[in-house]
Amino acid sequence: MEYSETGAVKLNVHELHPLQLMHLFSELDQCTQRCPADCGCIAALQGYTEWISTTQPALSLGWDWAYVMYAGKAEMRRDGPPRTNIQLINAQGVVIAWPLNLAILSDYVDQLSWQSSTQQHMHAQYA
Repeated sequence: MEYSETGAVKLNVHELHPLQLMHLFSELDQCTQRCPADCGCIAALQGYTEWISTTQPALSLGWDWAYVMYAGKAEMRRDGPPRTNIQLINAQGVVIAWPLNLAILSDYVDQLSWQSSTQQHMHAQYA
């Protein structure tokens, strides 16, 4: 792995799926929603989570999450694109454009089993 001009770590797109990430931390977002005094509002539970690799240099991947209703139950889902120091490159070593980089990383996050570790951390921190 090498660094890009922006300081991101270049990673071949084929090296992404075997990458092992571990949970670093998660936090709840502060509620900034104001509800009218005479009416309630829908409560939202959302936050962010950060994961790192065991590689050198370390790779960092974080994203916002929110509980959403899906098929009649509340599920934790990624909410927006990830934040990262990973700059993907193709097999020829060409840097992948940032919007596509984030789309690929979003798909990668959606395939991870991150919800259980994040929920356990949140329970330990806030229960």
